Amino acid sequence: MRRITMKMSGVFFSCLLLVSCSTGKYLTDPNSVKRHEEMRKARKKLNVTEVVRTVGSVVVAAASNGRVSARYASEGKQFRKMNFYNISADTLYINMLSDHRTEAGDFYDFRNIKLPPQETCRLLMPVGIACNVYFRNTREPAEGEEMIEVNSGGKRKIFLYSGMTVPRVDLSEKQE
Repeated sequence: MRRITMKMSGVFFSCLLLVSCSTGKYLTDPNSVKRHEEMRKARKKLNVTEVVRTVGSVVVAAASNGRVSARYASEGKQFRKMNFYNISADTLYINMLSDHRTEAGDFYDFRNIKLPPQETCRLLMPVGIACNVYFRNTREPAEGEEMIEVNSGGKRKIFLYSGMTVPRVDLSEKQE
């Protein structure tokens, strides 16, 4: 019975790990791919450091029979996974531009994201920065480009489709 429980928990955690991955497979700009990989490495480093500190504080507390309270306070999140869903029937071409700079002086911009219909792009973003997301359903940048502002501290799921920012016109009203 215990062996089955261990296998089930292993399968559960494996599925959880696969679902929680961020992926840059729709990024086509080499600088954007490089920036995304750097953020993934930084996030991984922060997570490992936090786990080691937490386990270390538990070991110190257990070794001293609770006489030494070595509590570790988490620093909080520095990166957040954002999910961009293309719910339209067309491929969307997306550019995300921010005014927040990296330590190297570059902007946290993601350019030339090519998101196929009914697909999801999961990207890491620093927590609390605002981005202008420009998207269109044609390759031509001048045609039908739409813009929304997204804050990485807000919603994690962003649903995109062409025409979503165009104001709706009520044709039933009489115009004079």
